[in-house]
Amino acid sequence: MTCANCSIELEPQTGGGARRLYCSKKCRNEANWLKNKQGPFSGNCLRCGKPWANPKMHQKFCSYECRYADNLERANQRYADFREANPLPEIYHFTCDLCAVKFSKPYQVKGIAIQRGIYCEDCRLVAQSMRYRIKTVKRQSQTTPANRIAHEQLAERDGLNCYLCNEAIDMALPRTSKMGATIDHVVPLSRGGADELDNLKLAHWTCNLAKSNKLVEELNG
Repeated sequence: MTCANCSIELEPQTGGGARRLYCSKKCRNEANWLKNKQGPFSGNCLRCGKPWANPKMHQKFCSYECRYADNLERANQRYADFREANPLPEIYHFTCDLCAVKFSKPYQVKGIAIQRGIYCEDCRLVAQSMRYRIKTVKRQSQTTPANRIAHEQLAERDGLNCYLCNEAIDMALPRTSKMGATIDHVVPLSRGGADELDNLKLAHWTCNLAKSNKLVEELNG
């Protein structure tokens, strides 16, 4: 038995598998290259039927556009077949991550909205406020762990008065309005305070801004 490319005598094949045709990978690659250079080969495009001539033996399409359109059509058909065999439900059932109330809503493919952060309508804005507060804590301190604490928790514990000026806080106002509700660290993070419930109180935005990173005693003095 000789190499199909260089005619060198091949060593006897002792193992199983397909019969060897070449003495080395180099000979195999060279033979394949020469085989592809024997063209031009001709045929009809599988997409549009247009005749083509090309040195590549296995070409099926006359252009990139035809190949792309054919692959896209096949992919869409595979997805349609998969969805026919695995139809999506019209309604999904969830449990609110905050209040644990069970609720249902129509299926909607929008990012990862149905995979994480599932909240009922009553808790959706509360959860958003908690996420913003965690980002703020992380921005103010790289070492202090941030906790999921909502304005409503402090209002239920302490009431709706600002702990700095003792005036009423309107929870319906936006957090960024001057008299809106904010969560203040009694002992600031920059001075070793923790992001825990016993170190947090409700304050007006203007009062919180005026306090800055001072202690209450320093502010009153």
